[in-house]
Amino acid sequence: MMQKQAELERRMATLGIDQFRKQAQEAKAAQQATRSRSVKTVLDVLIEPTAKAISEFLGRAGTGRAGRRHHAARLIQDQSPEALAFIAGTLILDGIAQMQSLTRLAVRIGAAVVAVWTSWFPGSW
Repeated sequence: MMQKQAELERRMATLGIDQFRKQAQEAKAAQQATRSRSVKTVLDVLIEPTAKAISEFLGRAGTGRAGRRHHAARLIQDQSPEALAFIAGTLILDGIAQMQSLTRLAVRIGAAVVAVWTSWFPGSW
C-alpha cells in the first residue's frame, strides 16, 4: 500500500514538472516568457525595487546639479514609477528569454513607454 502511494506521488510530481516545463516552453515560443508562473513571480518581486530606483533617478536628475544631463527624465517624470517598472520588467524578462541585445531591449522599452503614454494622453507626447 505504501509503495503504491509513493509511486502515485512520484507520477503526480513528474506530471506537474512536465506541465510546468510545457507551459514555460509555450510562453517562450510565443515570445511572452512573462506568461509562465515562474517568470511572473520574478516580475512581481522586481517591480517595487525598480520603481524605487526610477524614483531615485528622477530625484537626482531633477536637482539641476552639474553633471550628466538625463534628457529622458523630463519625458518620464509625470509617469508612474510602478507602471514604468512593470513595462521595463516585462520587456526585459521576455527579452532575456529571446536572448535580445541590450540595445534592442532599450528601444523596445522606450517605444512601449511612448505607446502607453500616448494612448493614455493623446496628443501629449
